[in-house]
Amino acid sequence: AFQNLDQSRKLAGKLGAELEVAQALIGLAQLNFRQSNYVQSEELYREALALLAHSSGEDTEYKNELKEAYEGLSIVLSELGNYKDAYEYQALLTEVKDSLHASDNKKTMDLTNANFVNEQQKAQLAVNQATLKTQRLQRNAFFGGFVFIFVIAFIIYRNYRDKAKTNKILDKQNAEIDALLLNILPEEVARELQHDGYATPKDYSSATVLFTDFKGFTKISSDLQPHELIAELNSYFNEFDNIIEKHGLEKIKTIGDAYMCAGGIPTSNTTHPFDAVAAGLEMQRYIKKKNQIRLEKGLVPWELRIGIHTGPIVAGVVGRKKYAYDIWGDTVNIASRMESSGEAYRVNISYATHDLIKEKYTCIDRGEIEVKGAGLKHMYFVEDPKVEEEYLMPEAQMTDSV
Repeated sequence: AFQNLDQSRKLAGKLGAELEVAQALIGLAQLNFRQSNYVQSEELYREALALLAHSSGEDTEYKNELKEAYEGLSIVLSELGNYKDAYEYQALLTEVKDSLHASDNKKTMDLTNANFVNEQQKAQLAVNQATLKTQRLQRNAFFGGFVFIFVIAFIIYRNYRDKAKTNKILDKQNAEIDALLLNILPEEVARELQHDGYATPKDYSSATVLFTDFKGFTKISSDLQPHELIAELNSYFNEFDNIIEKHGLEKIKTIGDAYMCAGGIPTSNTTHPFDAVAAGLEMQRYIKKKNQIRLEKGLVPWELRIGIHTGPIVAGVVGRKKYAYDIWGDTVNIASRMESSGEAYRVNISYATHDLIKEKYTCIDRGEIEVKGAGLKHMYFVEDPKVEEEYLMPEAQMTDSV
């Protein structure tokens, strides 16, 4: 198919037949799309559109090819994650469809008008021949007029129905695109990306970053089948998603067995250190419950470490494909060090976070601890009575189970 279409394109090019060249390019674009060559497919569709721009705007065949190009390009751009341009070409597709409908309607109306005029001429000839025939033809003319009005009304109704159906499809597609963007990006970032085509990184003078990591994950993963490992890890991360949503935090990403989120973004607030600590404590409670069940079944527990730090960050979206909302700055690095310097079943926080939450939470002062690449850092464990009383298992029991 590729060879035949390419040969057709070359022959049409030699003959100067731009429309036929465009048809061959569209066929090649469709074949590339079927083979998931989305970038090549996009280039071929755009090349076809450039040729179609030179063709006659009143040519119905030209409009049919233009419709195929717009529709294909919209789908390809959606696959490439370029939703803004995909939506624009979807709108152009609607305009071409409306134009084709209008052209069909005009032909129908012209044909109807011609028939009507012909009936009128017959009626006039019959009037000249006889009164009886005149009366009969008048009745026929009246009936023809009624039919004509009915046809016009039907055409108008059909156009309205088709346009309403198209708009409904577009609305549904827009809603799906919006839902997809909002599942990937914060709402205000997604709106800016849709409106401007890019999102400007934003500085935050104060935000709280939370990191989690499973101690001994390499050993755990070696003892499980890949699908079992992913299923178990997914169950933990799904619950973490619920917890941070409950406490108003923004999920940033997961890397292997690590989970990262932040408070105070994308909308600044003053509660982010309290929100992050509350979420961290609830995560540890959840892990305690899960591990009690695993120990009863004779399974190895998953030991979670959590680290939290508060400070300035930069947040935003970079690149133009596979958009991802991310954060940068020394605050992110220190939060990661808080996690790696912590202990299982504990929420380890920095001095900066402790200074903000100390009036609400009781903390254990760990003093200054050497952190790789960052020197001495003052750290604290946040105490949680619920964990101590309800979920914290005796150290000996946990060690024996391992």
